[in-house]
Amino acid sequence: FSGPNGELIEQGAFWNGANSYAFRFSAPSTGIWNYSISSDDASNTRINNFSGAFYVEDYQGDDIFKTKGRLRVSDNNRHLIHENGDPFFYLGDTAWEISWKSTVEELETYIHDRMDKEFSAIQFVPMSHQIISPTGVINRNGESFFLEEDFSKLNPRYFDYVDQIVDSINAHGMVAVTVPLWAGMNELHFDSRWRKYYLNERQSISIARYIGSRYAVHNIIWIVGGDNSYETREQRSFWEKFATTLETASGGRQLMTVHPSGWSSSFDYFDNDTEWLDFHMYQ
Repeated sequence: FSGPNGELIEQGAFWNGANSYAFRFSAPSTGIWNYSISSDDASNTRINNFSGAFYVEDYQGDDIFKTKGRLRVSDNNRHLIHENGDPFFYLGDTAWEISWKSTVEELETYIHDRMDKEFSAIQFVPMSHQIISPTGVINRNGESFFLEEDFSKLNPRYFDYVDQIVDSINAHGMVAVTVPLWAGMNELHFDSRWRKYYLNERQSISIARYIGSRYAVHNIIWIVGGDNSYETREQRSFWEKFATTLETASGGRQLMTVHPSGWSSSFDYFDNDTEWLDFHMYQ
């Protein structure tokens, strides 16, 4: 996407089932935007070199992320602010398993409750931080996270409900703080005492690519990893690859941090020279 003020944004598309692919885009400025589409399949003439344009008008509404802008780190690196400079106070509530344990009615009850209590962030995991089976998990609509018991095949219909979660969080003035893959679900952190299954690098990276692409338009803070130590060079290298894949797929317009283990900080594993890390977390 190229904008009227010289903006250039590149992001991924995602599989939406059958022969359908989709992308979601949010323009940072008004005016004429041009777009072009390409794929790794050079023979696909329906996609490669396909281009067009559209006009973006001023936003009319009271969504704080659209009126004040996305979140970023302040110039003095001390706190979070909106693009217009207004401060953002991160008061988060943890709802890790809401993606598969809740119904729509329970989701809306919960979101309204947290909005009334003036929370500003809801933290959750699209799959789980506790359970993994050959299908991942199965939500209350009967949709499994993975298709055909294949960890490389994500189910778009499962993510239809994740869409509702993120949409509702954002619509109620809160940021969706999302952990695309809990660290313990990856082979480098596998613990046989309480898990039977795990994802390899290729399967893990495909999750980053898919989720990053699908939620590129939303007001999200990405949490890389999950309640773990990242002590070996192999572990740090993997999560860097995971983070940069997520960043590329989503267009690089959302903040990113790391979830450390207890009594530690992300700074213990990733210092201030880590380009993809926007701010540190401490547990």
